[in-house]
Formats: sequence, C-alpha cells, structure tokens
Amino acid sequence: MKSKIIELKRGINFLGFRIFPYHKLLRKVNIRTMYKKIAQKSHDDVSKYLNGWFAYASWGDTYKLREDIRNRFLGGIQNAS
Repeated sequence: MKSKIIELKRGINFLGFRIFPYHKLLRKVNIRTMYKKIAQKSHDDVSKYLNGWFAYASWGDTYKLREDIRNRFLGGIQNAS
C-alpha cells in the first residue's frame, strides 16, 4: 500500500519527529536511543554528542526536554541555543 489515510491528531512520523498540525515532537524511540548512547560515552564525548543532538532536536518543540537533559548531564553549564 502506497498511501494511508489517518487522522492528523495522531501525528505523522517523518524524519524522527511526530508531526502534528501545529507542533512537532521527537519520537520516543529517538529519546531512548539518545539516553543509551550517552551511557556509553565519557564526559567529554557526552558534551560533544549532546551539542549535535540538541541541534537536531531544536527542529521540534523540545525546549523543556533539551533543558532537562542539559541540566541532568551537563549541569546547566552551557547556555540554551
């Protein structure tokens, strides 16, 4: 099947985001994957990895999520971007 009709309120999966008519959220599997990768990295590598991940996550409505992660793993040292 090439197409599927669904209600927009359920959101559409596209490029790692769940896209709704008025906002975009990260898929939960992407957040879980990020936590798993952080657990395997050293402190210096975590900082570099999170900077890249924050750039990706900033395309969605993820301000609170990014702030929570920044405070948890980086101690709130870096400014929000």
